[in-house]
Amino acid sequence: MKDQLIREWKLNKLYLFLPSMFAICAGLFGIVLHALILHFDASADSWFTLGSLLALATSLWSTLMFGCLGYPVEFRLALCFGAKRSEFMLGYALRVIAACLLAFFVVHGLYWFEMHFYPVWFAALRPERIFPFLSSWSFTGAAALILTAAVLFFGSIYAYFGPKGWWISFLMLWVFCGLILPRMFRSELEPDAGTLDRTAFSIRMFFTQLDTKLLFASLAAVVIGMTATFWTLGKHQSVR
Repeated sequence: MKDQLIREWKLNKLYLFLPSMFAICAGLFGIVLHALILHFDASADSWFTLGSLLALATSLWSTLMFGCLGYPVEFRLALCFGAKRSEFMLGYALRVIAACLLAFFVVHGLYWFEMHFYPVWFAALRPERIFPFLSSWSFTGAAALILTAAVLFFGSIYAYFGPKGWWISFLMLWVFCGLILPRMFRSELEPDAGTLDRTAFSIRMFFTQLDTKLLFASLAAVVIGMTATFWTLGKHQSVR
């Protein structure tokens, strides 16, 4: 087990830092862009943490894409070179969660910088849309676990079912992240809202009305279910 983990670290060191590097680039781009807008736009009266939000979104998508697309290839190569399934799968899961934590640490740093930079340089402007969860360590841990479980789940579906599994995974992610998730942040439901709006609002109301312990229990059940699916598919997947 120890030798397998060391081997994976040596072979895939770059993957650990790729989401973090993308997050740094996106975050710095957002900070510079927002600062320029605030500097040259005379009508601007507020600022918000654009850089850390872009870094968070970039780290999420880069971790998902690299993790899901890389798992099938590495799984086949590892087994062809004599690695045990359980050792490879555990090593891959640890590598993904390490990459998630590094990326979220970058988001923490960018958020801290923005919260101290904007009030000094743009003291006359008021803060708007400050997201305190970006500096919460409990959010970091929970988000890293959920993202890791999602990467392992969708990666195992892609590996087990092939291109069909990839398109199923992509469709699920697109529907949730592109259609449902943005609608969940709306404060109220309009009278003429469609099916997607009502579905997203119902999901939001369900989770916001849950007790905190019950909410964490629900998220834990989702993480355990996705991880169990990953482990089951990996144990029964054929290698060609």
